Amino acid sequence: MSSKSASKSKSKKKSTRTEKAFYGIVIGVFEDIGPIARYNNTRIPKDLINRMVVHGMSTVHGGEAVLEVLFGPLPIFDRIDLKYLIYSFNVKASSTKDTRIAEHGRVCSLFLLLKDDQERYALKNHLAIKKIVKEYQKTYWKKERYHKRFCKNSI
Repeated sequence: MSSKSASKSKSKKKSTRTEKAFYGIVIGVFEDIGPIARYNNTRIPKDLINRMVVHGMSTVHGGEAVLEVLFGPLPIFDRIDLKYLIYSFNVKASSTKDTRIAEHGRVCSLFLLLKDDQERYALKNHLAIKKIVKEYQKTYWKKERYHKRFCKNSI
């Protein structure tokens, strides 16, 4: 094969890079002392993530009717280029001193962070996203010990 034909075949190769559906994922857990970020795979500063978790969990929680619903997009403070979707659910709490949490379960929230160019995709596919997250939650996050295992790399 000549160097001329080799260079042509190289130039015909297309990029196989796929775009990410989300900028990042954060899991917030309503601990006995209040909402805390337990998992974060973003490069956003810890204090900003903690404010987002407190804001998001305070905004959407108000009883059983708001659990297992996908809310958003909501803004992230100090980051006008980012928003988030939030999906909240209960897990059975085994290690709590709070009688309300012991009785009703521990609220956890999955935060799906979006850049501006990802927002349209997420809104267009919100039912599919909700279905996937709900199925994952029902399969893997039934009890407190499961979300703690997932969140072992807590921030």
